[in-house]
Amino acid sequence: MVGNVTKAPRSGSVKPAAVFAVLAIYFYLFMEWLFFATKPSFLYASTLSERVMVLLLAPLPLALLALALILVLYAVAVVARTPTGHGIVASIALAIPAIILSSSLFILVDNFTYTLFHVGVSALAGGWRLVYAIWYIVLFLVVYQALRHGARRPSFLTNRHPLVRGAGMLLLASLGAVVFTHHAGDAVVAPDFADGAHSSTRPNILLLGGDGLNADHLSAYGYERDTTPFLRTLLAESLVAENAFTNVGHTGGAIAAMLTGKSPTRTRLIYPPDILRGRDAYEHLPGILKQLGYHTLQLSMRHYGDAYDLNLRDAFDESNFRSLSAITWGERVVLGHSSNSAYVSSLYFLEQIYGRLEERVLHAFGVRVMANPYEEVNTQTGITDGHRMAALMKFLGRPSEPFFAHVHILGSHGPFFVPYERRFSKGKTQDAPWMTDFYDDAISEFDVFVSYIIEDLRANDKLRNTIVVLYSDHGRQWKPDVRVPLLFLFPDKRYVGRISDNAQLLDVAPTLLDYMGVEPPSWMAGRSLIRPRSDRLRPILTVSNDPNTFGDGRLWQKALSLPPFYGLGVVHTVVCQRIFRLDVTSNEFTTSDVTGHTAPCGPSEIPDGTTVRRDIVSHLHHDGYDVSSLQTAEAHRRALVR
Repeated sequence: MVGNVTKAPRSGSVKPAAVFAVLAIYFYLFMEWLFFATKPSFLYASTLSERVMVLLLAPLPLALLALALILVLYAVAVVARTPTGHGIVASIALAIPAIILSSSLFILVDNFTYTLFHVGVSALAGGWRLVYAIWYIVLFLVVYQALRHGARRPSFLTNRHPLVRGAGMLLLASLGAVVFTHHAGDAVVAPDFADGAHSSTRPNILLLGGDGLNADHLSAYGYERDTTPFLRTLLAESLVAENAFTNVGHTGGAIAAMLTGKSPTRTRLIYPPDILRGRDAYEHLPGILKQLGYHTLQLSMRHYGDAYDLNLRDAFDESNFRSLSAITWGERVVLGHSSNSAYVSSLYFLEQIYGRLEERVLHAFGVRVMANPYEEVNTQTGITDGHRMAALMKFLGRPSEPFFAHVHILGSHGPFFVPYERRFSKGKTQDAPWMTDFYDDAISEFDVFVSYIIEDLRANDKLRNTIVVLYSDHGRQWKPDVRVPLLFLFPDKRYVGRISDNAQLLDVAPTLLDYMGVEPPSWMAGRSLIRPRSDRLRPILTVSNDPNTFGDGRLWQKALSLPPFYGLGVVHTVVCQRIFRLDVTSNEFTTSDVTGHTAPCGPSEIPDGTTVRRDIVSHLHHDGYDVSSLQTAEAHRRALVR
């Protein structure tokens, strides 16, 4: 019967390529989604509904893009009007799903070998990594031939074929997720500060950080060794916070807190794989400055302190030797200026899996060496502070102003140090971690970097219109409850002096905006340090990760971000010189005093431990944590421990 006859697709049909492309994309993203959802990652910390929405939403833009490309090829075939032309176009179209499937298999094999045997493309160098390049090419050829064979089957790809129906159902499911998300009412709107400041109040801003600097190891803060001779010369023309503290004991969380002005307990960004989510991803200082016409640059380190990895959306034009302008433009085209948090998470997921594929493929083919963030941070290999300095000097030499540059120097990170000049460690061997002589030499090297930058600005007549902020992300050995340096060098020495009240990294963004005449937004938790007011007992909240959650040495990784505290370990509150610590995993509550505090309060002025502990629990509850485990009778008894 004619109605039961199945017609084979023409040899020049691009329909098989379209169906294969959709199925390949959904397969690839499902396998990556499964990988992210079952390991410590930004996706693991999401709710089940959030994970499902990412799974449904993320493949749609790629599927539509692939279908658009295939449609263009189909149009070419129609114009060609020859069987040969149709055949060539159909063959080219099949390369699209073949590339996607071979890439997916390439990543799967790399994940498998690295997880079981710690051998993967990233661990190979020289000619050995070409093994993976050859493997990728072989995968593509095998997959391509399999798809060509499948496309020629007589019963294949009729409208009732399961694969055709499956591809259609997947697209419909994604479109349904789009409709649901659009009406969910969880809109993320980027704040508008475009008219917030006049051109006359838009100075250049340079945010310059040294990793893991204890204030009491800087001669500018009274250390007996002259570790920072140049910084000492800046004191007379700077606003110096004598008793400043970080808000997170880890680089990524500290940088995010400083740039957003938000408490880490609110954003829940403490340590990778934590990221900013929803509205928090758009509410930050560099985003405000970009709206005010600033050209923005970040030079830090990937994974641990990179704004793009931490999901600061539309923050920097350039970040760690890559331009983000094209990504920002693409994001605006896809999302516009208003979006849903599910869209933002899906976009971040797509960016992460693209980055995973790109760096592995380029490494395998010898185009670019795949970076190991752990090795770069701890051994100063790969991208070094010297590279960052050279990139900064090039950036500062551009005529475009105003600029905002955030540079984070890593030489003092530890536990081992590789200072270029050996003053205090001369003739000594670094045979143990955290050796003070080598640490002090690393601090001296940071001081030299600062002198190069300041003198370059001065020589090019840019210092008179540039705010320079010197900070540290946390104390030595990731301590969150020690004093860290915080200095502001304002144009024309407008604000000079010393601040003895406690300050924090959360104060940096409000201070800069206040100087520019821009009202700091209500979501910034810090306060401007150029406002003449005293608050000796202002509590400074700083957090740290569970100290037992680091990995096996190849890559530091936070523990699984599970409720009720999502990897949060210890919450510290500093009131004047007193430190109150609440370990949320054990309910242990302890106190001690800050070393070297320059303006200690009397014992009767500082609130008692019971009050502070209650305030900490209340703060966590306000920020959405389940604090029921901290409200037991035993917990209150431990609150009396001094």
